[in-house]
Amino acid sequence: MASTLKVNTIQGATNTTTAIKTNGGTDALTIDTSGRVFRPVLPSWNLMGIPNAPSAGNQYIFGSGGASTVTQGGCTHNSTTGAITVPVTGTYYITFCIILRQSAAGLVVIDLQRSTDGGSTFGDFAEFGYVFNIDTVANDFKPYTRSMILEINANEQIRLKNASGTHEVPTNDNDGGNFSGYLIG
Repeated sequence: MASTLKVNTIQGATNTTTAIKTNGGTDALTIDTSGRVFRPVLPSWNLMGIPNAPSAGNQYIFGSGGASTVTQGGCTHNSTTGAITVPVTGTYYITFCIILRQSAAGLVVIDLQRSTDGGSTFGDFAEFGYVFNIDTVANDFKPYTRSMILEINANEQIRLKNASGTHEVPTNDNDGGNFSGYLIG
């Protein structure tokens, strides 16, 4: 039987951090004594670094080599395919930044891809192909970024692919960009 709880104040028993727990006893939400709210099991990821730029038609492999990979809340990263698997269906905020320079004038097209079959096949989110028109040869590396909000189903995998264009990324594994996201709700 469900019930309604109506209160004016929720406070830790001794003015300590207050935790809201799941029925299994896991802290789902905590509020510290300064009022900061934490969600310790929030599905999220942050992958840093690209050891080298993929040729056209191949995926970016973030977080390989000596680069940083952070996943939590049930998200997993496949360092072979570059894909992130999300654990729950919901609305996700996703962002990426790729630091690159072009060896010749032209377009670089970066696609966000999704797999609904455990990673056997990947298809493009058609509306999320990002075209960066680089009309001059660049000597310096420049950041190219995009952010989006997407509905993603539990156990789907997402990754970024170089759909077209030839470019370079910095050679240090911790450079080259990042790919990150988290569950909004």
